Amino acid sequence: MIPIPAIDIRDGRCVRLVRGNFEDETIFGDPIEQALAFAQQGAAMVHIVDLDAARTGKPVNEGIVSEIVRRLEVPVQFGGGVRSAERAEQLLGQGVNRVVIGTLAVEDPQGACRLADRFPGQIVAGLDHQSRGPLGDTTRFVKIRGWEKSGGIELDDALGRLAAAPFAGAVITDISRDGTLLGPDVVGYSHILSVSALPIIASGGVGTLSDLDALGAIEALGRSLDGVIIGRAILSGAFSLSEAVAACAR
Repeated sequence: MIPIPAIDIRDGRCVRLVRGNFEDETIFGDPIEQALAFAQQGAAMVHIVDLDAARTGKPVNEGIVSEIVRRLEVPVQFGGGVRSAERAEQLLGQGVNRVVIGTLAVEDPQGACRLADRFPGQIVAGLDHQSRGPLGDTTRFVKIRGWEKSGGIELDDALGRLAAAPFAGAVITDISRDGTLLGPDVVGYSHILSVSALPIIASGGVGTLSDLDALGAIEALGRSLDGVIIGRAILSGAFSLSEAVAACAR
């Protein structure tokens, strides 16, 4: 399981939101400097999200993203507002290593699969969800367009529609935990591994090194998580990236 540090960009700044709420924002400085720091601290990959583009579909932070890709010597995984094959191809041409598609993967799964066929191992499905049921319920409904609209589909079904294409993986974000540091949905990720053969990357809620231990211990049908995206925990100093690398290596 690879720890992947995350940088969310809004209005040109590195920020973290709580549960995707744009009114609950913490600013963590310059995104370019933070990306370079992550690379120096041992990141195997850096996850970049353009929050403005995720809401509007307009890549207003394009210059910052391009500069990060140009200066970073480690792979960049980028998402946020990628709603067409043309936009994904443009990003790959600019040096992004893996492109995350969320809204596109839900609204046009056949088009998303065709895109993955064109660029095998470079397209990641981003499936962000919230539970509508009681605690422990595995029913999780996908949200799209910056988490502001329902995708009209349950997570298991969304994964099933993408199963046959050569996606690099699927980032599964638990919106209810994202940015809270309250711990990841360990039970939920175990379930996801049991129903999907895609490489699964966990996202949302990591707050301690023990959370990484718990995620690393998940196994279903002989499979484990491929990675975990970590944002606020590292940026706020709960633990360092180097500590996360060591924990995941265990």
